[in-house]
Amino acid sequence: MPYHYGKIADADAYHTARLNVGWAGDDAAKTAALIRASSWIDATYLTPCSGDEGSRDAATGGIRGRRRQQEE
Repeated sequence: MPYHYGKIADADAYHTARLNVGWAGDDAAKTAALIRASSWIDATYLTPCSGDEGSRDAATGGIRGRRRQQEE
């Protein structure tokens, strides 16, 4: 299961309210867009902490941190 912030239905409502016709495609394409956006948010706004690579995400609840916590 892919990990991303938000839900497709919420993104659909957001883009519909703004008359954005560029938000189109099947659920797989929309999921891929949400994953890319979530990765960008993580890379832009999360600051590294000391420790292993996943520690910053685990500390802030980022996508990769949640995935690691679920695997443990």
